[in-house]
Amino acid sequence: MQNLELIREPLAKGTPVLIVAAHQCNWEWLLLALSAELGYPLDAAYKPLINPWAEREMLKLRKPVSAAARARGCAAPGHPAAASDRCAPSA
Repeated sequence: MQNLELIREPLAKGTPVLIVAAHQCNWEWLLLALSAELGYPLDAAYKPLINPWAEREMLKLRKPVSAAARARGCAAPGHPAAASDRCAPSA
């Protein structure tokens, strides 16, 4: 990872940062590594799989390594839109 000071400086001032990356690897590992390197929690937005069973299984696999993965169109916990069944966390 390069130029992390470009991210660290605004974070140190309390400014939120939006990072956009291409899906060219296991993004879950990138999320975990970047969170560990920066020392800040990260959220990731992703497009859910079409098959509900496959989506549930992928969430189970992602849970140990992802900081917080949010399906496209799902709000953060506490937001009224987060009450949607589609956005409910998996068991």
